[in-house]
Amino acid sequence: MRDGYHGKTLGALSLTANPLYQDPFRPLLPDVRHVPFGDTDALAAALSDGDADACVVVEPVQSEAGVIVPRPGYLAAVAALCREHRAFLVVDEVMTGLGRLGSWWGCAAEGVRPDVLVTGKALSGGVMPVAATLATQEVFEPFDTDPFLHTSTYSGAPIAMAAVSATVEVIRDEGLVERAAAIGARLLPALRAVTAEHAPGLVREVRGAGLLIGIELADAGAAGEFLLEMVDRGVVVNHSLNAHPVVRLTPPAVLSPRRRPGCWKPSRARCPRWRSPSPDKRRP
Repeated sequence: MRDGYHGKTLGALSLTANPLYQDPFRPLLPDVRHVPFGDTDALAAALSDGDADACVVVEPVQSEAGVIVPRPGYLAAVAALCREHRAFLVVDEVMTGLGRLGSWWGCAAEGVRPDVLVTGKALSGGVMPVAATLATQEVFEPFDTDPFLHTSTYSGAPIAMAAVSATVEVIRDEGLVERAAAIGARLLPALRAVTAEHAPGLVREVRGAGLLIGIELADAGAAGEFLLEMVDRGVVVNHSLNAHPVVRLTPPAVLSPRRRPGCWKPSRARCPRWRSPSPDKRRP
């Protein structure tokens, strides 16, 4: 999908629709087409025009594109088109899975069971780099028949698998998926209210799902200043690789509803557009 992000190694970079990252490494994989995210008519046309087997790769919510949330039913419609045209459906849940959107998987919230689901990042609880490809039995069968078709030095490493197992158990046993949904339901409207009151000319939109929230500012410069302001206050936020005016909030599901005393104590002002201190409180 346009503005989608799937990584920067050769195959993944071929799908990541941004010339800024692609151009230095061409030639990439051939026969890759991009259609607008959320546009099922464009996807249907692309699948109808194809004269070979097709693979559709999609994110439930486009994170690096600036937290673009599709209309309800979009992912289910994509899955239906894949069935109609006998296309292979891959759902990239690296940034959205394991409770981030308030459900175990973003595709499961719409009742979609893809041929392949890709996960990572939170999969090891941040202990070590781990990613996984989950597949239906039918899709995995060729690899199961000959496990030497596709090998990896660190595949199934015992310490990594212990970290994965512990992470999944903690997410399940401590109800972190449900907690992400509950915190997100409180946080999103609160952010909309506070930005509308204090930054009406700077913030264009606040959008998100669960604990994946995007704040779109007037321009990339304002987003950069806001990011630095948050770092000054001990809050780590993300910029968006494919949408520079959007700052992303990805708080953990163990976030406390109570703020610590003094955690919002003002520090020096970086951006006069964001906050104009009174003259007696200005600092050099």
